[in-house]
Amino acid sequence: MENREDHKHTEDGPSITASRLESLGACSDQVVLFRKTFGESAPLTLDNCKLAAGADLVLGWAAQHLLTAPAWEAYEEATAPAWKAYVESTAPARKAYVEARTAAWKDYGDATDTAWKAYKEAEAPAWKDYVEDLATARQAYGEATAPARQAYDEATAPARQAYDEATAIAFLHAAQGGLK
Repeated sequence: MENREDHKHTEDGPSITASRLESLGACSDQVVLFRKTFGESAPLTLDNCKLAAGADLVLGWAAQHLLTAPAWEAYEEATAPAWKAYVESTAPARKAYVEARTAAWKDYGDATDTAWKAYKEAEAPAWKDYVEDLATARQAYGEATAPARQAYDEATAPARQAYDEATAIAFLHAAQGGLK
């Protein structure tokens, strides 16, 4: 059940709370930023919405999680032209950034290739020993737990059979009610 504190309404209208954002699964960094910007609660005003956007709080996420379906659709429709203009106006900068990043990543790869090859060569004997030791340990574990696993399987077989039968019946009845 939701906490009524999560849906605060002031005399001026609704407020958004940090606890509400947490209950909806907001990223922890966004909740921290909300608290840094507003404290525990912020009245829903145009100034606060602008402040939130300027503070890099993700309003699209908030809209998707806080708005009703019709309000979300209206938000999407209202923001579509601004998003299109943003994408178009930032395209040249984004292209230049991707080109610079691609070149820098190639340079990084070239610079680290020798070190990476040396690391892999040094690591190979240790990895081989690890894999061999792991195989031996897994085999010993399997042998040590085999009697217990067999006893468990035998002890739980009647319960598993009853469960499987019950789920089969339940699935059939549910599926008869309609499949997607």
